[in-house]
Amino acid sequence: MQAKPEVGRQFRQEWYQGHAEDTFRVLSLDAPVTVPFGTFEHALKTEETTALEPDVVDNKYYVAGIGEVQEIAVQGPLEKLELVQIID
Repeated sequence: MQAKPEVGRQFRQEWYQGHAEDTFRVLSLDAPVTVPFGTFEHALKTEETTALEPDVVDNKYYVAGIGEVQEIAVQGPLEKLELVQIID
């Protein structure tokens, strides 16, 4: 991930040929997202795909100072991950 990500840029997330070939594309720098932990107005939203599962697309939301707060399948098997709490 770039220090200053740009909408439309695509990057490799992890690479191990035949095992992990994930890429992501930045969709928004200002996406709203609500999870059990809270509501955020300026999340980084990405679209993640992998050549190993071409029919699967996930959207992920990241919040500055926290990290990933939501992951949701938008194509393929229904999967959803949400931040519920942060334990110190």
